[in-house]
Amino acid sequence: MDYIDLLTKCLLIMHENGDKNIDTSTLRNKFGFSNNDEAIEVLEKFAKDGYVIKYGSSDRWQISIDGRLFVEYGGYRQHKADQDLNREYQLGENKRAFESNAYHTKQGDKLNRLTSWVAFGTTVAAVYYFLEVVKLFFPCLFPKT
Repeated sequence: MDYIDLLTKCLLIMHENGDKNIDTSTLRNKFGFSNNDEAIEVLEKFAKDGYVIKYGSSDRWQISIDGRLFVEYGGYRQHKADQDLNREYQLGENKRAFESNAYHTKQGDKLNRLTSWVAFGTTVAAVYYFLEVVKLFFPCLFPKT
């Protein structure tokens, strides 16, 4: 049995136990832990995750509201599946953003090239029309052949 199944089943037993407290020896007996230290380790993991509450310095534990909801929504197995799904979604989003950035960079380069050609054409037109105005006001500078 892997740890995800073990943790989920332990939490499920506590959930089925309802509002009653459970101690480490009961948990040890149900799962065949070799000693109380393994059961305590599991319960402390649940406490760290916020799924169980320890009553003072006693050996009594009770599942919390968060623990009940966690079991109802699939436990650690579903939590891992959700994380995997989120990771896949994030990778897809990163790929889409990278492709979008590449597309926008390519479009920006094309727009810069077009702007350069428009600026060149405008410069040529400005020179041409400047010479036409000079011809109009100073015809002696441009003799007719």
